[in-house]
Amino acid sequence: MTDPTGLSTLRQHPLRAIVVGGSAGGIEAATVLLSALPRPLLVPVLLVLHIAASSRAQWPLVFRSSTAPVHEAEDKDVAEPGNVYVAPSGSTVTVEKYESRGYGTRVVDVNLDGRPVDALFHSAAVAAGSNGCGVILTGVGNDGAAGLRAMHVANGHTIAQDEATSLVYGMPRAALEAEAVAVEAPLDMIAKHILGWASWAQV
Repeated sequence: MTDPTGLSTLRQHPLRAIVVGGSAGGIEAATVLLSALPRPLLVPVLLVLHIAASSRAQWPLVFRSSTAPVHEAEDKDVAEPGNVYVAPSGSTVTVEKYESRGYGTRVVDVNLDGRPVDALFHSAAVAAGSNGCGVILTGVGNDGAAGLRAMHVANGHTIAQDEATSLVYGMPRAALEAEAVAVEAPLDMIAKHILGWASWAQV
């Protein structure tokens, strides 16, 4: 019997990571995306939203919407499969590969030329390579475009939210212009594209 979700493939090939970035409208978009991912999703998800500190009052929406447990990332923590890790206030989170334990998180002060999403995506390009999936959501500016391009060059899968469903199309547009995007999709279809990638990606 076939597995349309791709979850059996994830069980066979556990060394994967999904990284997600956005800004304006990103909290609402992340709630839709995380609620659409099945459980168990046997990979870690790392989420960075380039938003004002005042917007973090809406974080409970993200926590409640997810089908997987959501945690504020801690420095040098193991990124456990089936869990979502969000960057603490004033910081960004990046991913690194642990030889014997899969992936880990690094928490970095957000003094990164104002580009926390790029920092996450660049780290995933190095740590996960073709086993990484990067998703850029609605947002202002071009943070994330260069990092998503690095993931694309490393043969990772890259997805951008389309203009019609983006509150602000700046970040997805910049990623498209950087030739960093393999798939552009409406928000409610992004989870399907992630699972489609999982069904054929190879370790």
